[in-house]
Formats: sequence, structure tokens, C-alpha cells
Amino acid sequence: MTVINSSSTRRTFLKSSFLTAAALGLPRWAWSQIAATNVVATTPLHLPPLTKHAVAPGKKQLPDWMRVPRWYTHDPNARRAPASGETRELIQTVAANGGASLRLGSFLYGEAFYQSNVAPHTPGLGEVDVLSEAVEEGARLGVKVVAYMNPNTLHQRDPLFESCVMRDADGNIPVQAPYNVRDARFTCITNPIYRKFLTDVLTEMFTKYQPDALYVDGLSPHLCFCEYCRRKYQKLYGRPMPVEKFRQIPATWTVWAELDSDPQPVGDVENDPDARRLTDMLYQSLGEVTHLFRQTVKAAKPDALTMFHSHPKPNCADCYDATLTEVFSPRPWVHLAWQTGEMAGYSSVFHVPALFNIYNSRHRTAHSARWLSYQVLANGAYPNFWQPPGMKEVMDFMNRNAEYLDFATTSPTRFLALARDFHPTTTQSSAPLPPGVTYRQDRFLAPYVGAYSALMRPGLPVVTVHRPHFEASLEGFRVLCLANVALMSDSQAAAVRRFVHHGGGLIATHETSLYDEKGRRRDDFALADLFGVHYRAVLPAGPRVIHFAENPLAEGVKDIPHPEPLVAVNSGAGSVAAWFQAEATDSAATPATNSIPASVAAPPQADQASAPAIPTPAAVTHSFGRGRVVYLPGRLDAMQCATLSPDTERLFFNATQWLVNGELPVRLQASGTVGVSLYQQSGRYLVHLLNYQRDSLDHSENYQAIQDLTVQVQLPPGGRATGVRSLWTGQPLPCEQRGTIAHINLPTLDEYEVLAVDWQSR
Repeated sequence: MTVINSSSTRRTFLKSSFLTAAALGLPRWAWSQIAATNVVATTPLHLPPLTKHAVAPGKKQLPDWMRVPRWYTHDPNARRAPASGETRELIQTVAANGGASLRLGSFLYGEAFYQSNVAPHTPGLGEVDVLSEAVEEGARLGVKVVAYMNPNTLHQRDPLFESCVMRDADGNIPVQAPYNVRDARFTCITNPIYRKFLTDVLTEMFTKYQPDALYVDGLSPHLCFCEYCRRKYQKLYGRPMPVEKFRQIPATWTVWAELDSDPQPVGDVENDPDARRLTDMLYQSLGEVTHLFRQTVKAAKPDALTMFHSHPKPNCADCYDATLTEVFSPRPWVHLAWQTGEMAGYSSVFHVPALFNIYNSRHRTAHSARWLSYQVLANGAYPNFWQPPGMKEVMDFMNRNAEYLDFATTSPTRFLALARDFHPTTTQSSAPLPPGVTYRQDRFLAPYVGAYSALMRPGLPVVTVHRPHFEASLEGFRVLCLANVALMSDSQAAAVRRFVHHGGGLIATHETSLYDEKGRRRDDFALADLFGVHYRAVLPAGPRVIHFAENPLAEGVKDIPHPEPLVAVNSGAGSVAAWFQAEATDSAATPATNSIPASVAAPPQADQASAPAIPTPAAVTHSFGRGRVVYLPGRLDAMQCATLSPDTERLFFNATQWLVNGELPVRLQASGTVGVSLYQQSGRYLVHLLNYQRDSLDHSENYQAIQDLTVQVQLPPGGRATGVRSLWTGQPLPCEQRGTIAHINLPTLDEYEVLAVDWQSR
């Protein structure tokens, strides 16, 4: 394989781009690949007209510029007012680098970066007007202007500061300074005075300047104890807010509820009625203000779009025309090479486009920006650039292939669903641990992340569904993976039972369904009849190894060390495919580490003389109705989160293949690790290929080009492939069809490729 080091050439590009920008007198952020004086208008997207037949189910119909959004973001610098003409140059830079939309910082800390008659101006603004410059230059060059508003904070110098910032339990202004700005504080969006101010700002903005859209950041409510929040609580529930109890909740930061499809619970909402009331009140406030912003903008400019940073919530999802995500949390990722792709998939499950921030902050090269963008595109979202390096190549690719990246007409192929959370809830974290059991990796998040890795790396197309209501998303999927989804309601268990009974496949691990939704441990798994085993105990970590019997799960899998806790089960109707056994070298293992209940069944030929403990099932297969189940009582998924294991990856691949009787929608033969995602349009499959033959920790940008890949795509019954196209090269590829499988040879996979496979019924 060819080892490619892209850093040196990218550094040369960055240096030359900066010198060009400096020579033109552009600001430091304007690292354009094309001289601003020679900027031409953006190339319009050539998208097919939407028809009822072409629109993918559940997708919101949007104007063409948001069907394949090509975004660039510039937020205001709170320490320096923009200079005259700077925003025009910014629009030119966006156009020069293939962008078609600018998310422009317009309102922050309660202050306007334009000539407002409603809001105070940012210090030093003078006669500069960023919105006027942006809208005028955007109209000339075909760049849409998305006005950015963050209503989350006010400066102490603001006239509304005393009346609108949030209060602590003692009625005082908290000392916490947002965004490291010492003279600012968080605001309360429940406050009617502040709501009126914000709607006046929006009315002026969209009446006077007419930008194309609004983007709102930081709208999520805080845990606030001001008079309006206390009054709202009293009105909703007929009782005073339990201030002394709530003051113990460390939830004053604004990220509450942002990166979840459900409101993020504040406290143990399943067991604490006060926590449930508080969460519901905050959720109601979020919905009220989201609707208020949407209505205000639409009244001023009916064709304007409204977009929000927090993921769409059920009570205000109709207000969203797009959403945006970012990843700051380090937990629990260790292998960062696909973190962006995983989170892009987590965010792209909605009825509107999901933008993903390309900060380019790790390696600070054009190459790293492109690599992040490839992951985003391959997982159903769209890159939102913050710096020009790397942008033009990605945007030009999107423009050339707009038809294939069209949000409105494209859906992920529903094959394998992985239920996951972004944060553990308080109820999850409060679920009692068995005596003596501790986890080296995060109890809940590590299994999700590890399962994604174990499924993605062997080339299985994974679609993320959000865990709280995963049962509502199962229609059309062939396989469901529940990675230690320990807390599960009876209704969720019933939905999984129906899914499998009607022909679905299930991979479940460790404590899945052992607890109810309140975190109370059941006497047995709610899904014991599906697993084909019964719960006995959770055993502490110990020096064990998983030994596989000869069966379909074991093909190509060697014995796997397993030092994590495990669930000991009684084998029942299921077939045991592998066993936990204490490592033979540890003959002095302590009873606390290796002993298990005597009622746990041993394999028929277990060599008790050589094993210091009775083996217990490590993998169980079971048929249920028309479906199949693989239950893994250990923590292989959590271990995969920390240390990559080819044997674990092969096990998850074998399990999936057995569940669907070998009927995979796409199959790879490659000499390296390739991530695959699969999408479909009417009469077309889109196979996204990401080259993960690289440093998984993302310390280096080096990667190995992969030669001679074979891609097999399963066509519908009676389908005939009519053509295959490589989107990156724009060239057709030969295709040989055998039965209903299209066989495609890709001579070289650099970092990213998309294969468009057109088909029609015979």
C-alpha cells in the first residue's frame, strides 16, 4: 500500500494562501484560494425538481440552497468590532471557496453588529453594518446570508442586565462568567421582558435587512431562580418551586437539552417528581421561545428559514428548517479517527438537514478539514466550515454532485440500527451496581461507542437511532443492536419482541433489559425469552478468556481476552456459541474474581480439572419467531471503545451476517479497513466509502491508499444495474451483475469515494 503524508504539502498551501490574502489586504481569516478581486458568483445547484414520488419519507421540503447546504461560518469577535468592508470581503471569500451560504455573527451578548435601533451596538462599531454589507454583497455573488443570534448572555453594560440575567437560589446574579467573558452573565429566556426585547430585535432584523435565514445558538433554558421562573413553576404545578432542593443540581450551563432528540433530563426524572416537573418546565420554555422566534421571523419575512443549534425536540420540531451539531465532549472516545462520522450520523436522524462544524482545530491543515468533511458527508450531514483551508475542494465536490447529496431525496438504507445516547441520564447513572462490580470503561457510553466501532470497521452500514425512543424507529430495519441498553420499559421490550418475532435480528450485550425505565433491577431480563438464557448474576472483572465453539459466529475469530465484568446466565433455549473461561495461567485466582453460582450450566465437555472456575456462556444464539438473536453477556463493546480488536470486529460481523442469513445490503473485499454507509434514492444506491487505514487515535494525518476493492451491492428483487459512477472522479465504473448482486471493482480508494449505483426493474 502507498503511505501518504499530506501535512507538508498542506502547510505549503496554507502559507501561500495566507500570503495571497495578506497581499490583497484581506483579514487574517480570509485565506481564499482565489483572489477576492476576481471573485465570480457562486455556481447555482442544478437539482432535479421535487416531486411527491422523489421526496424521501419524512423529509421537510426546503428551497434548493438548503437541499445541499454549502455553509461557511463567521462569528463576531467580541473583542474587536469589524472594519468597514470586512464583511464584503468575507462574502467574497465564501464565494471564492465554493460556499453558497454564510452564517454571519450578527447579535451577541445583547449587542448588535449592525445599525440597530432596538439593541445596543457592540463597542467600536461606529457606522459599520455587517448585515447591510453581507446582504448586498450576497445578492451580487449569490451567497445566502444566515443571521446568527446568540441570546444566551448580556454584558454588564447592557441596560437590561439587572432585569434579565438569571438568578441563583438566593436571588443573586451568579458569579459564573459565560464563554470566559468576565463582564457577561447568562440570561433567562422565561423572563417576559427579555422575550419582548428579543422579538423586537428579530422583527427589526428581518424587516430592515431581509437576510435569508436565522440561526439561533444558546437558546436552551438554564436552571434559574428568578421571580419569573418561580412564578411559572407555581402556575404550572400549584406549588412553590423547591428551591433548596434544586440548588443542589449542577445544571446552570446552557448545554441542557441541546444534543438530544428528547429533552435532556435534569435529575432523576423517573423517580423524582420534582425533577420531572423541573425538566418539563424547562422543556416548555424551550418550546415556547422556539415557536416565538419562528413566528416573529415569518411575520417579518415569510420566506425566511429558521434554524436552531439544539437538536429538534418534539414540542417544537415544526419550527426547524435545519439544525447544527458539534463535539466538544472527550467522553468516552479514545479512537478519534471516526468520531466526527459517528456524531454526524447521530445528528442526521431528523427531518431537516444537519450541519456539522468543521473547526479544523486538531491538525489545523486543509487536509484535516477535508477528512472531517468526508466523514460528515458519508454519514448524512453537511460540513459547516469555519476556515477556508480545505473548503473549496469539498464544496466543489458537493456542487458537482448535488443530485446525489440532495437531502430531500436521499435516505439511509435501513439495515442495521444502533441505539445510543450522547449523555448518560441521571437515572441511568443511579442504577445500582451489583456488589463488588466496577467498570474500567464508562458503563453506558463506552458500549455504544465500542459497538459502533465493532460494526463499522468490518464494513457494516450503521444507522444511529436515539435510545430514549428507539422502539419508534425500527420500521424497515433488518438488525437492531442494543449495546448495554440496561434500562428498558416493558413497552420497549414488547416492541423489540415484536421486531424479532416478525423477522428482525437482534444483537444485545451485557445488562440489556435487566433494569426497568426507573433503574430498578428485574429478577430476569425483560428479553430473556429472546436471549434464550436467564439472568443469574453479574460477576466482577477477572482474568478470563472467551473460547468459541465451532459455529457461524466463530469463523475467523480467535479466543478473546475478557478482563471486564460479565453477566452470568443459565443457558436455556438458546445455543451457546462461546464460553467464558478463566485464563489457564491464573490457577491461583481468588473466589471473588472467578467464582460463579453453581447453578450456572457448564458446557457438556468442560474440563473442570484444568479450569479454576466453571465456564459460563459468552455468546448465545437463539431463534425467536421468524427472527434471530445474538446475546453477548460480556463487555466486548466497551473494550472495543478503548482497544481495537479485529476478533471482536469479526464477531460482530459474523453475528450480523448470521442474523440476516447472509443477506447483507453491501459487502466489501478490501485489503484495509473501510467504513461503509449506504443511502438510497429512487432507483439508486449511494455507497460512501471512508478509508480508515490510518492512525485511529488521529495523531497523524498519514493514511494508506487501498488498492483493488470489490464492492457488492444487493439490488432489489428483479432489479437490474444500469450504471455505476464514481462521484469523486466523475467516471463510470464497470459492473458485473450476478443474480441480484452488482459486483463493482474500485481500482483505488484514496480517502473518500461515493459510488452511485443506478438500477431499474427488469
